Parts: sequence; structure tokens; C-alpha cells
Amino acid sequence: MQIIIDYLCHAVNTLFGFYQQPFLKEWDEMLNDIIDKGLIVEVGKLTIKFNYEGKEYEIWVGNRWYSYGHIYSIGGKYIKRSQEFRPRFRTMRRLRDLHMNIFENQEACELFKIYGDKSWS
Repeated sequence: MQIIIDYLCHAVNTLFGFYQQPFLKEWDEMLNDIIDKGLIVEVGKLTIKFNYEGKEYEIWVGNRWYSYGHIYSIGGKYIKRSQEFRPRFRTMRRLRDLHMNIFENQEACELFKIYGDKSWS
């Protein structure tokens, strides 16, 4: 059911021009490569930092879906708004799944620290 809702949101965003960044095929390809080959350095509520080919890329994962999946900073230097682009929706969903899986694992680790091997669910 969630996938249907996500794609309906994508259709509305596309139809009414709600996406804040324009689509760029090259950014989509690079983001997929970053997800596949990059090392996750830090995860926050709004960004994920990857080390990729010796550089640190901070990717925006806030504001689902209308402003999602663009480069926020490279090597600690923030990107100008005019240089922000969005990936394909399929790549945004892939990034979202990665982000949510990391948060679920972090929550489980925190609960383990509190309760040890006792069951908390």
C-alpha cells in the first residue's frame, strides 16, 4: 500500500511542479553509485553523509518527496541552490529505504544498550 501512496505523491509532484529541484540524469546515476559503493559516515534525520571516492558527500533526506535526494554539501562545503538536482523517483525510494533501515537498526541498538538481551518488543 505504501508504494502506491509514494507513486501517487510522485505523480502529483510531477504534474503540479512541486519538486523543488529539477531532475538530472547524471545526478541520478552518481547517487546510485554513491549508494552502491560509498561508505556511510554519518546518518541524521535530514542528511546522510557518504565517503565516496575520497570525498564526503552529504545527501539531503528531509522533506520527502518534494525536496529529496539532492547533494547538500561536498567536503563540508554547502551547495548553491542553483546546483541542486533531484534523482529519479526510484532512486529516491531506494535512498529512503536505506535511511529508514539505518534508523531502525540504530533504534534497536539503543534499546539493546538499555535492556541488554531482554526482549523489548
